[in-house]
Amino acid sequence: NFILPLLTFGFGGAVIYYISAGKRRAEDVGFTVVVVGLVQGLLSAGLTYGLWAAGLLGRTGGETPTRDLFVTLLLVPLQGAQLMGSRVLFGESRFGISNWLNVARAAPNPMLLLACVVGPRMGLWGAVLATALLNLAMTIATVAAMYPQRWRFTVNADFLREAGRYGMKMWVGDLATRANLRLDQMLLGIFATPAALGNY
Repeated sequence: NFILPLLTFGFGGAVIYYISAGKRRAEDVGFTVVVVGLVQGLLSAGLTYGLWAAGLLGRTGGETPTRDLFVTLLLVPLQGAQLMGSRVLFGESRFGISNWLNVARAAPNPMLLLACVVGPRMGLWGAVLATALLNLAMTIATVAAMYPQRWRFTVNADFLREAGRYGMKMWVGDLATRANLRLDQMLLGIFATPAALGNY
């Protein structure tokens, strides 16, 4: 959640701009956007694993079981696809669908935790499984919501160049915003115990 938005390089904002301004159509760039989200998620997962393997994620990272870490890292490309897919919906001003997707994410979460953690007493592993199930379902729902009838299953290189240039201009501001939102949790996770981070 901290690293993924930092590695979008402003691409999500560019997607919103180009689609909302009518310069690109969702059916022409939707596949490209999802592929970019998956790649950004893979980069984020790789960087997170590298930090973890080098012991740079502090006490919280050091106490994360390997199995839980790998399942969580497998979810990051899905989260990247969700993030970029939501930018397409915003660009098309489909706020109703975006709101329903947010509700669909929030409502099942406590029920999944009850089913995977409290009931079978699976602890942290149950929470990881609940998160995996929710993210898989939300990725499918987001892609289905943005999927038009005539999606072009090719990577649009022109759009990648244009959106990349535009996105880099807004990336620095996005970095500042994201750092403000998450940096406190990252620092606390490095220097404090997992319990302290959870309480915070």
